[in-house]
Amino acid sequence: MSLQGIYWLRTIQISASLAELKRSVELAAEELGFQYFFCRGRFPNSSATVNEFHLKNCPEEWQGDAVRSDVTSDPLYRRALREVTPIFWRDLAPYEPAWIAHARKFGLATGVTLPVHGPGSRWSSLSLVKNRCGAGAEHDIKVALGKCHLLAVFVHDVAELIRKNLIGSSIPAGQRRSESWD
Repeated sequence: MSLQGIYWLRTIQISASLAELKRSVELAAEELGFQYFFCRGRFPNSSATVNEFHLKNCPEEWQGDAVRSDVTSDPLYRRALREVTPIFWRDLAPYEPAWIAHARKFGLATGVTLPVHGPGSRWSSLSLVKNRCGAGAEHDIKVALGKCHLLAVFVHDVAELIRKNLIGSSIPAGQRRSESWD
């Protein structure tokens, strides 16, 4: 895989805030042929606190449902915690038909979720989502898969760096631990 033409990778690397990272991921997802993305991660630190982050551009109704639901009922969350290979949504359909139907109701037709695991129980997952399904959409996902995986790794790394900078900032401690970064 050539890195030529992946200018969006540089915008990910230089993101200095989660808002900048979100804009950069939106650009990259669009460039890779995806309409939506959602990313979440957990970064435990040495003081026994866990910092979570969420970035997404999914439809507002889907985001509301995702926030209200029990995260352990989300098959992507459960699988991303224990797997390291890409999770193709088409493979979830036979096992999670209600979840897939619910996602499609909001225009999230198919996609791929890329788990990333780092040292100290740090993990994140990046889901890149198409608003159409079928053989053409699945083919497009496979063609873009290498770049998608590269994107997920860089987003994980940059989110961790941003988190470290936020921890050292003047944000009150109570807000740091529970803040959902949208």
